[in-house]
Amino acid sequence: MLNKKWLAFLLATALCLPTLSMAQTVTGMGGLVMSQEENREIVAEETPSPLVDVPVAQTQTEGGTSNTEAVAAFLESEGFDYRQQNYENISEDFYATISTNTTLGDVEMRIDTYTDYIALSIPFPLVVPQERRSAMAEFLSLVNYDLLMGSFQMNHENGDLFFYDGVFVYGNVPPEIISDMVWYAVDYLDTYGDALAKIILTDVDPQEAYEAL
Repeated sequence: MLNKKWLAFLLATALCLPTLSMAQTVTGMGGLVMSQEENREIVAEETPSPLVDVPVAQTQTEGGTSNTEAVAAFLESEGFDYRQQNYENISEDFYATISTNTTLGDVEMRIDTYTDYIALSIPFPLVVPQERRSAMAEFLSLVNYDLLMGSFQMNHENGDLFFYDGVFVYGNVPPEIISDMVWYAVDYLDTYGDALAKIILTDVDPQEAYEAL
């Protein structure tokens, strides 16, 4: 049995030992104790960087077709009457009129070509009034879920409504890419155009308008 003197000695020794906070130390390999700063330095030295140099793909192969040439060739092959405009040497923009089988009639399609990207947009001829923008947002969320390509989008500040699609293109441009972008957009306008106009011009419930398609 420990006498009182030994008990007092052991207690005093324990109180005098320096304490090591878990927030300040990390136990490494072999039970060695190191500071957090030392541990961070070791981890930084042993951990490889996840960043690697990836070569950027070229927009066309040697002797291939550029995005601009591909779009122009498609529009001409389909008989579109279009105009072409360069935007500050950033993109080459094409404008063409397309006909829809809806109350919208003819609408203007715009195709912008960049070095590695093709964007298609079709502005809606009607602006969504302030009081119908929440209803339109709900309707678009229902419709866009069903679309295979692109989406209908609305500027909630001014009510502008449009269909948009875009694709990154590296190498030669397959004509099917441009064809699908254009004709899917036309089909979606034919399918949803009248319902979009109804959301704008009447107080129809978005869910009811969607279910009536």
